[in-house]
Amino acid sequence: MNRDIKIIELRKKKVRLGTIAKKFGITPERVRQIYEKRNRAVCKIHNSPYKKECDYCLLEKTYRKRVQNLPLNKTLQEVLALTKENRAKAVVIKRKILIKFLKDTHELNFSEIGRLLKRDHSSIRNLYEK
Repeated sequence: MNRDIKIIELRKKKVRLGTIAKKFGITPERVRQIYEKRNRAVCKIHNSPYKKECDYCLLEKTYRKRVQNLPLNKTLQEVLALTKENRAKAVVIKRKILIKFLKDTHELNFSEIGRLLKRDHSSIRNLYEK
């Protein structure tokens, strides 16, 4: 740990990877890995590493804009696309946004939304409250 902190301090002072590597008896690639590992940003919402913006936050932002502008018939098409058994993080985020949209805008209850998405009402409620 102490070594890692020293490596990070040297790297922030723009010392070259090779110079740091020789000083600590490791490879330049290992120096880069230590620096990247300790210096990366992690999204507090999705626990996902990112450089400028979390991929899932970006997805959430763009999908929310898209859903808010959909007429009812297009919303139903979107619902059908998300009824499949898929637990991928991106799909769950889309499902969560769609649930909030249906609940808040169309004033459907959890049971009705559950029937649309082929899920139990408790699953819908849990996603809504997340």
